[in-house]
Amino acid sequence: MSFYQWIYFCTIGSLEFILIGKFLFGLRKRNLMWRISAVFLAGTVGYLCHLVEISEIYTEFIWITILLLLYFQRVYVRHVVLTFFCIQIIDNLIWSMMYVFPVSDASELGSDFYILLAGAIGFVILCVVCRLIQKKQWKVAEFFSDLSKKEISLFCVGLFTILSLFAFVQGFYLEEMTPTLKRISVFFCILVVIIMLIIFFYLENTVQKKRYLEKISEVNRNYLHAQTQYIEQSKARYEQLKGFRHDVKQHFQVLELLASQKQYEKIEEYIQKIQDEKILKTMNITGNVIADSLIMDVFGENMEKADWNFSFLGKFDEEIPIDEMSLCVLLSNGFRNAKEALETCGDKVFRLEIKQDEKELCIFMENSISNPDTDITKTGKEDAENHGYGIRNMKKVVEENKGTISWDVHGKRMRVSIYFPM
Repeated sequence: MSFYQWIYFCTIGSLEFILIGKFLFGLRKRNLMWRISAVFLAGTVGYLCHLVEISEIYTEFIWITILLLLYFQRVYVRHVVLTFFCIQIIDNLIWSMMYVFPVSDASELGSDFYILLAGAIGFVILCVVCRLIQKKQWKVAEFFSDLSKKEISLFCVGLFTILSLFAFVQGFYLEEMTPTLKRISVFFCILVVIIMLIIFFYLENTVQKKRYLEKISEVNRNYLHAQTQYIEQSKARYEQLKGFRHDVKQHFQVLELLASQKQYEKIEEYIQKIQDEKILKTMNITGNVIADSLIMDVFGENMEKADWNFSFLGKFDEEIPIDEMSLCVLLSNGFRNAKEALETCGDKVFRLEIKQDEKELCIFMENSISNPDTDITKTGKEDAENHGYGIRNMKKVVEENKGTISWDVHGKRMRVSIYFPM
């Protein structure tokens, strides 16, 4: 390492390392004293490496390590290695491009002038790239932070293969290889290109898969939150139901008093007021507070409409073979799917049948559909990517409880049949 290269590292080189740490890896800076100490110590160690004539490659790696560790917080080995590879690739890329310009002697390209010129041009390019990352808000730092140790290792191998290719190109151009070494290098270059392509395709596929799974997890978390709200609503309705049963005698006393006073209009108004309360409508539909509450939440506003036809047969026993959350997920999705289908039909019919004995619990839901060719595996919503989870969640609940579920279309009727073993 020459004195001029040391000057370069003290100025442009250090700025390059800091830019990469900040914009590519999203590292957080330490306080001012630590940052000043980092630059001073890195420069001092670099000068000592110059005095003892340590090669430029080793000096650069030591410099990067000291600067990043002291300048930024939470610096790991991968940050140091990736920074080293990035700088090497940028400098070698610019330096190799100089081969297209005619020079009297190819060995001149190894002089300090060309090496420092390539580094200066690379610094300008790095500044432009960092500016684009900041302006376009590219999530480069998130990309590197999401990579596992295995993926980081593969990424570093890919960068190393690129540097190897530059080394072979320089060796060919400067005629520093024997014929045997040239043949070996050609074979190695082909092998390196294949390996590099495999690595980068693997990394791209892995990152895309992670993003997709994170999106699916977010949708499922939102869906679970909605189901939890149903449970809370159901418990609230159950408390209302207990309160009504407690006060029902008082209602009869009021009616008895009004009847003794022959205030028949007030009796009619009082009865109408009681009937308008939704709590009455959930009292004896299925015998299960979760199911009854869901019926009212999903269909409540349509229960009294003349063009909506509802029929409920059978009741749940006190003991059923699935827990409250599973029943909530199952019925809420089934009811919502039925409601969406009924809203597009002229003949709006919904049937719920419950059969339970010592062997099994059977739940049948039947509703009208507008299209006999309806595919239940596909959502009819425009935003199909974020919908269509209802049927999947129903299947998941049934499978977890060792039951079976099926969808059948008969004419303009969709029938869902669910069986749970007791």
